[in-house]
Amino acid sequence: MRHRDTILVVDDDSDACQALGGLLEESGFAVEAAGNGARALARLDQAGVGPDLVLTDLQMPVMDGLELIRCIQAREQAPPVILVTGMETRDLCTRAGGYGAVECLVKPIDADELLWAIERALACHRAAAPPPAR
Repeated sequence: MRHRDTILVVDDDSDACQALGGLLEESGFAVEAAGNGARALARLDQAGVGPDLVLTDLQMPVMDGLELIRCIQAREQAPPVILVTGMETRDLCTRAGGYGAVECLVKPIDADELLWAIERALACHRAAAPPPAR
């Protein structure tokens, strides 16, 4: 295993969460799951170390993926967010980017494309992060 970055997978489809979680764990990531945007925000509000990246579906009850992205980006030290959707539209991906998503991937997700997007998002996020306090 190369690393133990933590990814929070947000999807109301438990089968999708398990499939993505399995792929990510096999690739060396620690995985947490949340069934909707409100649960994801509650996880981000917990004390301690938060996830290194959020991978969220678009269509979910309670709060959709775009609203979740907006709420995450309003926080201090927000982790990068990748949006996953079954709706392939340039407008949607442009809106997601405007809300702060670093990637917009269309289902069905290619495993290599997903892992590459995650690695790129984490690398860019680390490069932009301020150095740790002494």
